[in-house]
Amino acid sequence: MARQHRVVDHIVEHLAGIGVDYLFGVDGANIEDLYDAAHFCSGVTAILAKHEFSAATMADGYARSRPGLG
Repeated sequence: MARQHRVVDHIVEHLAGIGVDYLFGVDGANIEDLYDAAHFCSGVTAILAKHEFSAATMADGYARSRPGLG
């Protein structure tokens, strides 16, 4: 059976389309679908952290270490 195309799939595809390579965040019941969509999108890699500050620090370091969208 084919997988349904969800709103989060469109969101992740749009992020990939504008140049987002990585998603930094924490897991939880309300965001699991977004990470699931990122898993099925070849252009985006989801990076999970244990704390919000850690995810923000990772995203900041990534943005500072390369040109373009951070």
